[in-house]
Amino acid sequence: TRFNTADELTVTGDAQIDTTTLVVDSTNNRVGIGTSSPDHDLTLQANTNPIFEMVQVAGGPYKHQIAVGGNDLQLRASSGALIMYTGNADGASSTERMRLDSNGRVSIGGTTVTDVNMLNIQGSGASSNIGVVLNDTNTSKVYSIQNGGSQLRFFDYSASATRMLIDSSGNLQLGKTASGI
Repeated sequence: TRFNTADELTVTGDAQIDTTTLVVDSTNNRVGIGTSSPDHDLTLQANTNPIFEMVQVAGGPYKHQIAVGGNDLQLRASSGALIMYTGNADGASSTERMRLDSNGRVSIGGTTVTDVNMLNIQGSGASSNIGVVLNDTNTSKVYSIQNGGSQLRFFDYSASATRMLIDSSGNLQLGKTASGI
């Protein structure tokens, strides 16, 4: 059947185009592409490497994809950064939390990669600890490397003790939290 642009198509109940090309399951309010039995609100199914692609034409085209390669989930950005946000339910006022730039560098807690290091962890506030926690679940030993309060600190959570500290003047403290060695 052919329709002119002035025509309108209204379908009540299920709809199916070419067996599995596009299926609407009106009973469960689901849409299937490549399947006649969608399991979720939108199910995209293919025999090999299903890809969901979004294209921005203006200024581009810029292609971004979510793909499946075997057991791997692949997020692909054309030539820009892959950015993750969290925040409000409206999505529009969310805050950037992590960025993977086009050079493979990762920034956590900031909106830009600040130097050429492959991993940048950023934060603010003299009382906040910006660092990495190393947790050995086999031995219950938990250590961290922290940058907070103008100090670089190696902390042993298992013993609740600072093992090494470099203060804002560059003084090295081993096994102490006060100045002096």
